[in-house]
Amino acid sequence: MVRALLYLLPFITLSLPLHTSCVDYQELGAFPVAFPAFSTLVRAEGRPLPSNHVYDLFLSSFTVTPGATDHVWGVHDVGRMINEPGQIQPTLISDVFAWPNEVTIVPEPVFAESGVVCVCSGRLPPKNDGSVALIPGWPGNVGDAVLISGAPQRQLWSYTRAPQWVDMNGDGRLDAVVARLSFVLNPPPAPPTIQGELVWFEQPVSSGLQTPNWASHVVIQGPEFGSLAVRLTITGGDEKQAFLCPEYFGRNFRVVWTEDSGDIWTDPTLIRTATIDDDSERYFDVQLTDVNGDGKDDLLVVTSSETNGTVRVYEIPEDFRTGTWERHVIASGFSVPGNMTMGKGTPGSAVILRRDSKKPTILLSGDDDRHAYLLVPSTDDPTDWSYDKRPLLTSTGIVGGISAADIDGDGNIEAFIPAYGEDKVHVFRFTDAANGSDVRMVNSGTVGLLSPVSVIVAWLVHYG
Repeated sequence: MVRALLYLLPFITLSLPLHTSCVDYQELGAFPVAFPAFSTLVRAEGRPLPSNHVYDLFLSSFTVTPGATDHVWGVHDVGRMINEPGQIQPTLISDVFAWPNEVTIVPEPVFAESGVVCVCSGRLPPKNDGSVALIPGWPGNVGDAVLISGAPQRQLWSYTRAPQWVDMNGDGRLDAVVARLSFVLNPPPAPPTIQGELVWFEQPVSSGLQTPNWASHVVIQGPEFGSLAVRLTITGGDEKQAFLCPEYFGRNFRVVWTEDSGDIWTDPTLIRTATIDDDSERYFDVQLTDVNGDGKDDLLVVTSSETNGTVRVYEIPEDFRTGTWERHVIASGFSVPGNMTMGKGTPGSAVILRRDSKKPTILLSGDDDRHAYLLVPSTDDPTDWSYDKRPLLTSTGIVGGISAADIDGDGNIEAFIPAYGEDKVHVFRFTDAANGSDVRMVNSGTVGLLSPVSVIVAWLVHYG
């Protein structure tokens, strides 16, 4: 056996990657929240703080029961209690919204005021009368909600992802750009009427925070659940404002921009779109981040499916308007268990667990497949797009919108994973096993990849 191992060593050395990614994790505990859906971590700003690592956690919870009360919750400086999650007691922010979705904080420059909570709400009948709402005063005694998402109209709209704040008309004020969905049930056997739009709500000249029903302007038809404001390069190295627009029901993925030289969006005849991908998948989530550690931003995209959901990365071309977006599928085969799968999908949202300049591990919500996963890169080689999919959490129902950050300044990353069917939010901590201590954490697990050496040695020991 020893001679065989010595014979194989030169080949083992040649085949080994320079680094095999590995991450340690520990479940710190959980805290109760009825029907938790979305979670968001936001770094606190605009007031005296004990450190630079003060994060507020926001949660939404809802049921599909008609007339049932839904809730928006917040936890100020959640890092104070991170080592005792069972002691976390969320503060009720509001119970007036039907089907609240993503909850976040409006950036301070928008109104020159900190602590303005933004709530997006609505989804499916009978809770499809949604809104984009602003609530000032966090943390503390919050004020009444101001609905900025247009005057009441016959067509009901739902808003899932938080708006992007961009000056769309060049007046110096930041406007709310958001995707929205209209889902109307028709008498059988007719299918529902579904419409998606990218729209911007124009901030008023004054008192925007106190003014409801901002004027609305449609950019394009298509995106239903979310969009992402980005600045992308064109030929010559200049940048233009653009919006990434995944379409779930439309099964398309596009980028939209204006040909106006000043990035003013008031002339519809100057608005252009280009297709990033149209392989008939249901595009659900998109982020702009450096996925492979080469120093260049990529698109991290999730497509949701009953039988074959995927996580993929698109490399951004030199000119986003005319170039080809190279696609790399880094995980696939996600499926919804059971026989009742219609209207369901997996996976959900993805979060990068970035600790340094190396290729990061990806934390992924399985949504309707009742799991959370880690996608661990096989190597740190930027050209290697292979990942290992490892289950992190098995739940009894939907795993909601996850969030992660170093919330207490210890260099590790903490994550919050809503378990809708368990009425609780799980709390995890992630550390870099490659650079970590020699002592493993109690009740922890390690997600990584077996090196070729360990595989071959195990084979030799077993078979002699």
